[in-house]
Amino acid sequence: MNTGVFGLAIDFLMHCKSLEIQGPLKRRLTRASAQILLNLAESKRSHGADRERYLAAALAAVRECQRILESLRDAPHQLLQRASRLGIGLQQFRKPGLAA
Repeated sequence: MNTGVFGLAIDFLMHCKSLEIQGPLKRRLTRASAQILLNLAESKRSHGADRERYLAAALAAVRECQRILESLRDAPHQLLQRASRLGIGLQQFRKPGLAA
């Protein structure tokens, strides 16, 4: 697995968990950021269509995190940038010819 993308996912999860917001958005953000990491881990053990499905789910979770962060008035710009880098990394990781 691409340690770079996996490392970005771990870093992003830790930053999302430490974000000081309350309520349902915090729970959704934490859940979605954890799903990125979990789907990446599952993709490592998968091949073909299953691998692609896990990577697509991880990318969808990144997009969900981005939408949640964009809805927050005081969302740290750095966290939005981390989400963008993670999304770009996942898209590059999904390109044919890149090994898991």
